[in-house]
Amino acid sequence: IKGPALLAELDLPLNKLGQVEVNERLETTDPHILALGDCCAAPWRDGRTVPARAQAAHQQADYLCKKLTARLRRAAEPTAPYVYEDHGSLVSLGQDAGVGSLMGKLAGRGLFVSGTLARLMYMSLHLMHHKAVLGISRTASLALARLLMRRTRPRVKLH
Repeated sequence: IKGPALLAELDLPLNKLGQVEVNERLETTDPHILALGDCCAAPWRDGRTVPARAQAAHQQADYLCKKLTARLRRAAEPTAPYVYEDHGSLVSLGQDAGVGSLMGKLAGRGLFVSGTLARLMYMSLHLMHHKAVLGISRTASLALARLLMRRTRPRVKLH
């Protein structure tokens, strides 16, 4: 995953993948310019950066929401740094299957899920991301529309 080429024109420090380097508060060298998601290289642990994943972008958006709200209200910004928490991964494998590794550390280790349960967890997580970006009413409308479209389309194309 690389940062968009446009970032090279902003005169900000970039890493080798073209992502803007930010500090633990997701600020660039100019504290008025913030970055999140795939376009930024946020410090994590052991000298590594936060992985470019949807859950990282979601956590960064939650963090920056508080920071930007404080700036708009001319209030004190949160002083705590952004801390990425890896909750695991889920992957969809078609209509009825998926796999995933959950980092809940159940009994001292992660939990592996597969099949329909993993697919349902993936769908639930996907809807949570939609809700965070689009809001509850638009997410519900899109989910209902997708469900209805799936029910009306044939599973196999007959040519």
